[in-house]
Amino acid sequence: MEHPNTIFVVTNLHYSEAATLESKNEIKQKKINWETVKLKGDTSYEFFTQLNKLDNLLQKNWQVERHPTSGNPTYKTPSALIIYRDDQSFPLNHLIPIKNKTKENFDLILASQPYRSRIKARKKNEYVIKPMIDALSKNGKLVVVHASGKDPAYELIKKIWPNENPFPTLGKKIYSDLKSMLSSNELQKLKFNPIKNIKYSLRALPEEISNGISTSIIFSAWNASTYVTQMNDDEVLKIEKKFKHIKPTQKIIKKYGGLWFNDELIVIEKK
Repeated sequence: MEHPNTIFVVTNLHYSEAATLESKNEIKQKKINWETVKLKGDTSYEFFTQLNKLDNLLQKNWQVERHPTSGNPTYKTPSALIIYRDDQSFPLNHLIPIKNKTKENFDLILASQPYRSRIKARKKNEYVIKPMIDALSKNGKLVVVHASGKDPAYELIKKIWPNENPFPTLGKKIYSDLKSMLSSNELQKLKFNPIKNIKYSLRALPEEISNGISTSIIFSAWNASTYVTQMNDDEVLKIEKKFKHIKPTQKIIKKYGGLWFNDELIVIEKK
């Protein structure tokens, strides 16, 4: 159960639009799907029952189309779904987003794997990081977490696709590019914290590895590795059809006694 004063907003808008919950496409903005759900009751079961009825709404409003210029997938119709407890309406009144009148400044933005790992640093900054910096309030923090490789999962991918380079633009390049694209006035208002490395492991019981690697561990390790490295689905399917991934995955798990992933943690503060 979340904090009673939570306002949970789900949107398919781009990062540059999310803070205001408005599409920059004026034609699409006129057709925005704006839904407010006031949850009745005060128990998890009551909330679950009501949220479960939103499936049809999400299927209808969360459709995708191809951008006419770039060809990239984008939302067909902009949508915003605002969820909060009805019995908290009064204390939350000044925070509840209002259609066409929302301008939020955030104390904390946590962005986990928010972009394609292979795109250039400039695109990561223009499309994701800069818009989120702009949405920070004074003394606000932007925390970006993204996979960085040099781990068993990365080694597995390189064994099967030697020419792949899933992480060409990591934190240092992002910082360098960001500092070159921002004005001196903008830079003076920001603090770039040292980039930190964090590590997380795939859960596996010791006996699952020592007593012969189980199929479930191979399946989990393979799926996690291709997901974290953002491998193309078609390429993954080609390998899986010929079962070329099983032995390499077994060897990596055996070699390291499991599987883990390295991430970079980037923290930018607005002064």
